[in-house]
Amino acid sequence: MIHPRTKLQNAKSLQLNQTPSKLQLLREVLEAVMWEFSTIKEQRWEALPELSRRKQQLLTRMSEFDWTPLPLDRENPEISIIRSQIMDLEFQIKQNLETHLGIIENQLDDLQQRHSRWRAAIDPYRKR
Repeated sequence: MIHPRTKLQNAKSLQLNQTPSKLQLLREVLEAVMWEFSTIKEQRWEALPELSRRKQQLLTRMSEFDWTPLPLDRENPEISIIRSQIMDLEFQIKQNLETHLGIIENQLDDLQQRHSRWRAAIDPYRKR
């Protein structure tokens, strides 16, 4: 029988051995999120489905790793930095999308009001 402390040490050792691969994967995720951010900023909506597929593939690969945080003295600071950059970009993406959706909603409301005014203006001519 394996002692629980030994299991914990083995798990931590495995985590440390995974660090280079985890870093590479996080860098790929960061790059994908940066492309997504840039695409949204430039309003190139047609590119988003492909970027979304790429990001989903990376997220699937991420599930292969144990992301349980290590104690601060053993955690690679680069992992923390990249994770925070990803979270920040994801937040900015959400904000940009909400802004764009708000603009589109306002434009739709404006078009609906114009449509109603134009219909009301032409109704008297249609009844003749």
